[in-house]
Amino acid sequence: KPGTNAIREIKEETNLDVQILPGFREFSIYKPAGRVRKKVVIFLAEAFSSDVKIQYSEIHSYRWVSAKNVLSLLHHNKDIEIMKKALSTLNINI
Repeated sequence: KPGTNAIREIKEETNLDVQILPGFREFSIYKPAGRVRKKVVIFLAEAFSSDVKIQYSEIHSYRWVSAKNVLSLLHHNKDIEIMKKALSTLNINI
């Protein structure tokens, strides 16, 4: 079933139960600190609560942000492009 691994990882690392939303899947490839090449799959998901309990070995910090403010937090053109597509998919105009 598509998204099963992502749902499990999200639960392990944030304690959130989520449902993957259909119709959106993007990829980003980068090299953190110029080292190993990583391919990230980006999808949309609905969380059934906001009771986050992060797994500190995997996540440094987190914060919830509004659609209105999300683009101002992104610095890389590819991330901005993907977020604009995600907002469009959700029919959110900013």
